Amino acid sequence: MLFFFSFCFEYMCFPHFFILTFVFTSIYLNISYRCNCCSKISSLRIFEVTKVDSLSAKIQKMYGYSDYEMALIKYSVTAMLSEISKIVILSIFYLFIGKFDLFVAFSALLIFLRINGGGYHCKHYITCLMLTTLISVLAIIVLPLISLPNYSIMICVLIVCLLVTYYIGPVPSPFRPNPDILLIKRCNIKCFLVILTFIIIVSIFNSNNGIKPYLVVGFWTITLHTLQLIIAKILRKGD
Repeated sequence: MLFFFSFCFEYMCFPHFFILTFVFTSIYLNISYRCNCCSKISSLRIFEVTKVDSLSAKIQKMYGYSDYEMALIKYSVTAMLSEISKIVILSIFYLFIGKFDLFVAFSALLIFLRINGGGYHCKHYITCLMLTTLISVLAIIVLPLISLPNYSIMICVLIVCLLVTYYIGPVPSPFRPNPDILLIKRCNIKCFLVILTFIIIVSIFNSNNGIKPYLVVGFWTITLHTLQLIIAKILRKGD
């Protein structure tokens, strides 16, 4: 989702970031519009989309962005809007059941792993929302009920996840432009470092009961992410 921010911070300055976000958000909202009385896009909306496309072409020419970079931004904004809506929906749910703090920890870790590690991507918004909800419920509510023998088991599983994620990732979405070799290596290193950092945190603070619930949620988040990464890799090979 927030790969968009990673890309923008690395390759463009803030003014460009906000301009292009506005441009492609407009594209995203306009292309989905339909008339109430027919299945065709209204002539007014076609005109608006044409203007937005023209503006994006001018920005590309003015600042020298490649077609790949522009396609990446278009994909990223679409993904960003989708993910923000899912976060809002799930935030309301976890606020209602009193586990919003755990959801924040889950989201922060999963978003970073998904940005850099990729994984399985649903074709439709509703199935994506359902899958995200399932994973969050498993990581925050269901799986923490399982009592692990000790933190040594947790660390061993995390090391396996670290190695698996590094060697088979990333698995990018089929709906986004293909990443280059440099970007793939950078994403692998980021995933490696974040899981390694979490392993170190678990090793140091495993006896602290105050953060134990967050460590457990983080453990299951990384484990579930690794499992879905393996599934996505297998399915990608099948294609």
